[in-house]
Amino acid sequence: MHSHYTGTQVDVKVLRPEQQGLRAVGHFNFFHAKTGPRGWALSLPWLGLAPA
Repeated sequence: MHSHYTGTQVDVKVLRPEQQGLRAVGHFNFFHAKTGPRGWALSLPWLGLAPA
């Protein structure tokens, strides 16, 4: 997918469940109330909503 965005800077972040105290994350679990706060906290600076 990155090859289609040639005019942008790609910054890949890998979220490892064990580093967040989780067994698994999955695609939709990233937004789940139990999992989400950990993932969203990492995403907020990228979205420009919190300091890095």
